[in-house]
Amino acid sequence: MPTYQQTNISAAVGGAAAIDIQPAAGDGYCITDFFSDTAFVGTVPDMSVALRDGVLADCVVIIDPTTAVQKEGRSKELYINNATYLRLTNTAAGAANLGWTGYQVSPNIIMTDIVTAPNGGFVVVQPPAGQVWKVLEIGCETMNAANWPDLSVYITDGVLLASLMAVGTRNLVWPKKFNIYISNTIYLRLEPIAGADRDVGLSMIRVDVEQFADVVDIGGSANLDIQPPVGQDVALTQFSAETWAGVAPAGSPDVDISLFNGAVLSDIQENGTAGDNAIANREYEIFINNAVYIRVTEVSTGNNEFGYTGYVVREYNT
Repeated sequence: MPTYQQTNISAAVGGAAAIDIQPAAGDGYCITDFFSDTAFVGTVPDMSVALRDGVLADCVVIIDPTTAVQKEGRSKELYINNATYLRLTNTAAGAANLGWTGYQVSPNIIMTDIVTAPNGGFVVVQPPAGQVWKVLEIGCETMNAANWPDLSVYITDGVLLASLMAVGTRNLVWPKKFNIYISNTIYLRLEPIAGADRDVGLSMIRVDVEQFADVVDIGGSANLDIQPPVGQDVALTQFSAETWAGVAPAGSPDVDISLFNGAVLSDIQENGTAGDNAIANREYEIFINNAVYIRVTEVSTGNNEFGYTGYVVREYNT
């Protein structure tokens, strides 16, 4: 019987050698995990994984674990097609049997791409009008001294530009799957950190949902309520802020984020100086509605461009 699984082993891949997982023209895969028969580094396979298009630089998504364990130990969704695919590199000293698992998907939903963020400038990742994309993984051609992508990732509406979702100088967010929902009106802005162009790889798919996202400039010590209208349920998947606090590479957006029912608060994240954070370094979906929603409190005396992304779960008549 035919199978839609894309699970395989490439035997005896030499030390420092690479193999490609490249769908045939017209095919699309989602690759979900990787394996090796060599001794693990800690609890993860001794390999690196990069997005590749054969034109721009390979963009590392999973770094050599002997350098820094990042995304090796959690779930993955790497969507690839014939044009943008995966390169696996055996980072062990000797030959290894490299394995992977995944499944076939419609190539029409795959938006995975590699783009160049120019030195001193930026590049935007902006779906066409009427489409919503889900960004799952972000890789970069260059890692900085801390072994994080040499990159700043912002969410923007084209006017407010400084709401930082991930930055290579801090380890919050990078070890997890992103789940960032972007559209033509709320999308990504990518900027290099160091003094050179940076090629950036993004695993993305088109999804049939309504985006729920915004970027808002919160005044000093003010509150922002993220409160869906009556009859709408929402899932939030990512927060961002212009100002981060805490000692790098730790720290987080310098805001308090809480569940709120109009009377009492239940903390999700304390401000970046306090550092207590129930959502740091892990994938999450926070479900809210008109009765129980999110209150964001800006804790400094200055403004803070705060952003969030998610999607509408359902809408109904009350």
